[in-house]
Amino acid sequence: MLNPLRRYRKRLRAQHTDDPSPQRKVMVVDSEEDALPFERILCEDLCMIGRAWLEMERKDGEALPRWNAFNPTRFIGMIDKFCVLKRENGQPDTLEFSLYGGHATDFVGRGKRIVLHEMRRDPLRVANYRDIRTRAERAIDNESPQYVRKTLSWNDENYTEYEALMLPFMPDEKEQRVLHPISACVHSF
Repeated sequence: MLNPLRRYRKRLRAQHTDDPSPQRKVMVVDSEEDALPFERILCEDLCMIGRAWLEMERKDGEALPRWNAFNPTRFIGMIDKFCVLKRENGQPDTLEFSLYGGHATDFVGRGKRIVLHEMRRDPLRVANYRDIRTRAERAIDNESPQYVRKTLSWNDENYTEYEALMLPFMPDEKEQRVLHPISACVHSF
């Protein structure tokens, strides 16, 4: 018997992903601003990633680690949950994914990579874009991690509940990165 995640992946593969159906709803189930609530985070991989980010070396007086402190080889078994957001020149609407993990693509993107500038112009997805942008901007501005668990749903599909972290890094000359790991599971509500 297939577990629910495998059944969902199989169903996704069987669907024609060039014909997206509109989102019904985005609902925040749990969130934490400026902290990582390890006791409430459901995905052990996200807990491990969050703890590793907290332990990353920081230079004197810097609240955030530098991007070169991030070593992806520590996370080989969970690399498909990694997304990276990049903001150029400190401008909020330049925020875009520079890396989008397979797990997030399969479950949140319905088999396709999500592009934030496209979501911003899509009336069905603009609310989710604003939520992502707001959380990433808060992480950057407050130099602190963010946590959210929320649901997405499309026409006849079950709700996909997912957790996400926003883990900011120090800016370099022109851009700033935010590690945005995502873990999804399927629920029938």
